[in-house]
Amino acid sequence: MIRNLLYFSLAALLIIEKALLSHAQCNLNPTITPSSVMFCPNAVAETLQTQNYQTYQWFIFDSYNHISSPISGATGQQLIIDPINYIGLEVYVKVSDGICTDSSETVFIDGWVFLPPFVMHAGDQGTIGSNGEQYMNCGDTTMLILMPPYTEQIQWYNYGNPIPGATNDTLIITQTGHYTCSGAPAVCPDYLQQLGVVIEIYFPNPTIPVITLENGILHASGNGTFQWYLNGQPINGANQNTLVPLQNGTYTVTIMDDFQCETESEPFILNNLSMPQILNELYLNVYPNPIQTHLMFENLSQEKQYIRIINAYGQLIQEIEMMAREVRLIFMLNYAPGIYLIQCNHSSYHVIKQ
Repeated sequence: MIRNLLYFSLAALLIIEKALLSHAQCNLNPTITPSSVMFCPNAVAETLQTQNYQTYQWFIFDSYNHISSPISGATGQQLIIDPINYIGLEVYVKVSDGICTDSSETVFIDGWVFLPPFVMHAGDQGTIGSNGEQYMNCGDTTMLILMPPYTEQIQWYNYGNPIPGATNDTLIITQTGHYTCSGAPAVCPDYLQQLGVVIEIYFPNPTIPVITLENGILHASGNGTFQWYLNGQPINGANQNTLVPLQNGTYTVTIMDDFQCETESEPFILNNLSMPQILNELYLNVYPNPIQTHLMFENLSQEKQYIRIINAYGQLIQEIEMMAREVRLIFMLNYAPGIYLIQCNHSSYHVIKQ
């Protein structure tokens, strides 16, 4: 009896020894795919997966305190994680196959955080208004540059509409607009973000001057610094918005505005200019011509005459009101030499001051 018990004990010991030896030699080496997780800000979930075994249990590992906590219900080959509950944690899986058990390496769950998109200015800067708007000068070029990491899916907009072909990080701007853009980081190409602000940029819209002829005087529309030309050549000192033409030809005028924009009028062809020696004899007589020291006016009509003396640059020098049949002497010693235009109610006349 004792011998049988001894044989039974030895056999049991051999079985236990064999089981322990088999367990000690288990090397399942489970791995987790993917081996690292970086959530994009717009990510919803990620699936972790290991190889095929008989049983599974997923754990959260507290590396600071070296404590493992089983995840409730996480007993399958896969584990679905989300950024809200898992970012900043480590997880691993413990598997068994037969009498063998083994655990994987931990996987750290991390996530990307990005600064909001921003742009830099380059090129001509112009002037910044009180609300941050940018005022450019004529001929300026400015640039907006979307800064990294927003390098993917770039699209620039003007007044809320996509600009065709504007899909690079740099937008070259030469016209007025309200500009903004969108883009995504290369590591999260589906994380499309808007710039969040609208950049107002204004370029001048210069007015093209128009020349008209009225009572023997050329008038140019618009505001700014004027320069008149005759047959393509600048007229010295002709920098007002009016000009008394002294000869036939092709007249043009340019305007330089406050934004340094220069525009040129369409040509105005003058081919019927005459230099009458006297005004209409029914209304006014003016003499002598040329003038030395004085100019005599005789109102020949039965009505008042309103007389204007204008220099060659279109500047009003003097205004005179003459009663019916009045004769008046005007001293012109202080008048600069040149050609003057005399206008009255019904006609006009050129005189020369020597």
